[in-house]
Amino acid sequence: ALAIDARLIVETGVAYGWSSLALLLAVKDKESPSLISIDRPYPDRDGADFVGCAVPDDLRKFWELNLGTDKSHLPTILKTHSGIDLCHYDSDKTYEGRMWAYPKLWESLRPGGYFISDDIGDNFAFRDFSKKIGIKAIVVEKHTPHIEGRYVGILRKPR
Repeated sequence: ALAIDARLIVETGVAYGWSSLALLLAVKDKESPSLISIDRPYPDRDGADFVGCAVPDDLRKFWELNLGTDKSHLPTILKTHSGIDLCHYDSDKTYEGRMWAYPKLWESLRPGGYFISDDIGDNFAFRDFSKKIGIKAIVVEKHTPHIEGRYVGILRKPR
């Protein structure tokens, strides 16, 4: 987020909020920074209490957290916010869920903006989407202790 001078970021999937925290730390000193996130509360863990719990109170003023599904919040968010600098997709891992959200997020990105999708090895949605839009993807292997074969995909929207 720092290297691309991101100010407006949309994130799907928060969990405890480690990626939210990293993104907020990267943009907090920018003029009018904003992170807009969507996630469902965990049904088996006191619901909303755990979503984003890693984000400290002093950074929450830059953060809009929407509790619910991508389908319930993403259309409104993208309708009211254009020129997104960075999208981080880490929610519905199904092929159908990704193929529903990817085009909407991509369309809302500004030219030169970045689209990042986590866990792309789960299915072929990221591969198929990058082929459909004709953009060569960057694929990075995640190095997580005791978990191998996890990948992140990155696309940059042409200027």
